[in-house]
Amino acid sequence: MSSTRFNALSISKKLAMMAFIILLTAPAALAAQKIRILKMPSANTQGVRTIQAQLLVDAPTAIVWQAMTDYNDIDDILPGYSRSVILSTTGNTKVLDLAMKPAPLLPSYRYQVRATEHQNLLTFERIKGDLKYLKARYQLAPKNGGQKTLVTYTLSIDPGSNLPGTNNVLRSHTERSIYALAAHVETIAKKSLIGQR
Repeated sequence: MSSTRFNALSISKKLAMMAFIILLTAPAALAAQKIRILKMPSANTQGVRTIQAQLLVDAPTAIVWQAMTDYNDIDDILPGYSRSVILSTTGNTKVLDLAMKPAPLLPSYRYQVRATEHQNLLTFERIKGDLKYLKARYQLAPKNGGQKTLVTYTLSIDPGSNLPGTNNVLRSHTERSIYALAAHVETIAKKSLIGQR
């Protein structure tokens, strides 16, 4: 067996094991929250993978929006992020410098994105950096008279490599990120309710 084939098999086994460990260690509340994967990760002919997920968050839309647009705290809310700095602001658009490591055995990525804020819609688009392609959007829809929020997340990404197991890692990281966001905003919502009493 050639060394190239051996290395590929070794990487494949590591990625499969990593995805399995991530799923096992994800918070138990993940299942209870009923995250729905609307579109499974799949690559187009250009190598861009798209995944779409949805979660009903037990928090008002205003609180969800406030947390999502607090860009300086992204690294404290979402798993894998180690850097989030606002480089510039023009109207409803900000340029962010981000660094993240999606999983233990994968490389770290440093990149810049353009974050644009619309009404209940937040979009991110890669400007430059390690990722070859990235577009993401969070669509918020008030539910239960505005006391809950349906968050629909769509990510299209090409990390610049096509390793075996990438789809599993992408799905696991997406689920963990959405859960982390939900847990964060639900905690804020509960604290605000206590403060009103």
